[in-house]
Amino acid sequence: MTEVIRTACPRDCWDTCTLLVEVTDGRVTGVRGDPENQVTRGYACPKAGYELERLYSPQRLLSPLIKKDGTWKEAAWEEALDLVADKLQHYRSEFGPLSVMHYSDVGSMGWLHDLDKRFFNLFGGVTLPEGSLCAQAGSTAQALDFGAVIAHEPSDLVNAKTILIWGRNPAHTNIHLIPFLKEARENGAYVVLIDPVPTRTVRLCDQHIAPRPGTDGALALGMARVIVEEGLEDKDFIENHVTGFPEFSHLLKDYPLSRVAGITGIPVGTIRQLALRYASHKPSTILLGYGVQRYENGAETVRTIDALAALTGNIGVPGGGASYAFHCTRHLRPDISAEDQRKHHRSFPKPAVARYILRASDPPVKALFVTRANPVAQLPDTHAVRRAMESIEFKVVIDLVLTETAEMADVVLPCTTFFEQENVFSAWGHNYIIYGARAIPPLGQTKDDWEIFGELARRLGFGADYGTADQWLDTLLQPFLPEGAKREDLRGKSFRCPGAPYVPWADRKFKTPSGKYELYSERAVKMGTDPLPVYREPAEGFQAAAGLSQQVPNRVKPGTTNRTPPAGPGGKYSFHLLTPAHFRTIHSQYYEKVEPGTLPLVHLATSAAAKRGIQEGSLVQVVSVRGSLTGQARLHDDFRDDVVFIYHGGSARDSKGVNVLTPDRVTNIGSCATYYDCMCDVRLHGEAPESHVGLPPTGE
Repeated sequence: MTEVIRTACPRDCWDTCTLLVEVTDGRVTGVRGDPENQVTRGYACPKAGYELERLYSPQRLLSPLIKKDGTWKEAAWEEALDLVADKLQHYRSEFGPLSVMHYSDVGSMGWLHDLDKRFFNLFGGVTLPEGSLCAQAGSTAQALDFGAVIAHEPSDLVNAKTILIWGRNPAHTNIHLIPFLKEARENGAYVVLIDPVPTRTVRLCDQHIAPRPGTDGALALGMARVIVEEGLEDKDFIENHVTGFPEFSHLLKDYPLSRVAGITGIPVGTIRQLALRYASHKPSTILLGYGVQRYENGAETVRTIDALAALTGNIGVPGGGASYAFHCTRHLRPDISAEDQRKHHRSFPKPAVARYILRASDPPVKALFVTRANPVAQLPDTHAVRRAMESIEFKVVIDLVLTETAEMADVVLPCTTFFEQENVFSAWGHNYIIYGARAIPPLGQTKDDWEIFGELARRLGFGADYGTADQWLDTLLQPFLPEGAKREDLRGKSFRCPGAPYVPWADRKFKTPSGKYELYSERAVKMGTDPLPVYREPAEGFQAAAGLSQQVPNRVKPGTTNRTPPAGPGGKYSFHLLTPAHFRTIHSQYYEKVEPGTLPLVHLATSAAAKRGIQEGSLVQVVSVRGSLTGQARLHDDFRDDVVFIYHGGSARDSKGVNVLTPDRVTNIGSCATYYDCMCDVRLHGEAPESHVGLPPTGE
């Protein structure tokens, strides 16, 4: 007999597919999508199959490992946990709890994983990474504008007449949005892709606009100027529900279309046409992607794009909005982290955590505990990350396989997969929650992450305060239970987050201090940035005509000075490097499925390649001030001449991962990574390097 268990994919993805897991004689024999979920609708991407492969893979870790004399030795749980507990106790006693660092991310997104935070708070508080490698700049921006991050339900797209897909590639990263986009087009919606490169999503669109990377904020301000000059702003919405419009309209005087065209590389007529269509053919919606905020100016860019929705009254109406991510479950989910028990705290910006570890004193970082992450592969500036890892005396990793980070550890503790867990899952791209049932018992000696921390908590004397998985599942699910229901009634079911709006802000009651949409934000000033949505030049390589960047000074943080862009026209770092996700990967996982056994593909314009003697398939070297990467050229006739495109996720073991090139700068607000704020050069492999115009060291 085959039993079918309902659970969800736990990977850090927009869609969080509800899955039906087939179990025959105690073994998982199939995985397929669940047709009952109203967003994912029964389709699961190939990664669901990869998860099944990994469940039974020979690379799967099934026993604890301890490194002895540089060699991995299998160990019993008692030995491994005793060693980890003794080391944590030692460093806490000798150097204080801040000598221990906990690095965690969302490699697995089940809610019970948050118990790792509880453990370290009960431990006394440790050094933590702050911010995000993914989306925090944009989330911070939307919180300033709206007061919270709440998006339109995907099904609401069918009500839109104009759709701007801005810095987002649903065809690779948000595939369950595609049926709604297709239905919207069938209903007459005009769909525009705004992206420096024509991703596969262009096939779903009526128009593609390719701005110079990092200049989306200038494009949005140029559109705003057209809207105001043509009198197309929604005066009633602005008067009753917006603060800061007079100051914002004054700012727009700095952005005549001639200047915006020079900054973005988009013709004046195209900018005007886009603005008029967005403001006139309503309702209009904007689907914001994470790509627009992966620059030092990322938060400001999202604010400029949000402002278009406020100007035109496309907020709180079906078919409208500026949708970025879904945080509704966050607002309802109980906090199980025991933050009130934390006595000590120190944080380093996550994108620059390696630099901060290397500089840390009083105390230095002596021990590192990594959960749900592979920082050696995922953090920018790989070489600096390796140096930081090597500087730490004792390192522990919980993982499924020997990742690049696990290979550098002293102890690796094997964890279960989602097939072997009971957990609760929610998504960034819709409002559905899945209480996943356990499909099979844990394989080998693997344990759930929270079970591992429970064992350590007992050894360190606070096991009773740590609690149990059953206790915390009851707590976490309580706000989502129908009246009279018990937790068990939801196990193995998918349900919509209660109270999540299909159309956010329909009541026009924003969660900002003023209760209105805030074009002008005093909270932004307190964060150290401009109160208005402004455009700042990218940190690396402004490529507009010589001198154009000086026509209007950048608005900068108080006490700083304008920075002349380091590599302008004529500089040898003449390409903007973009490093998005591939359809078959999720961050550093499953990159071998992209191009098995080959070098990374380096995508660039045919015309730019010809100037360098590069042909299709040529072996090339990509160079930034941080490192170099060898790859194989893939040429495109429809690419911008100043863009290089390499999918992220390659192995950091042999410098095939693109993060050997990327900077560890941090966004102006939001402590987010700036992967795309990166200039590089491309040349034939083996060609003598030229003298490059120097860029400032990362972090300046």
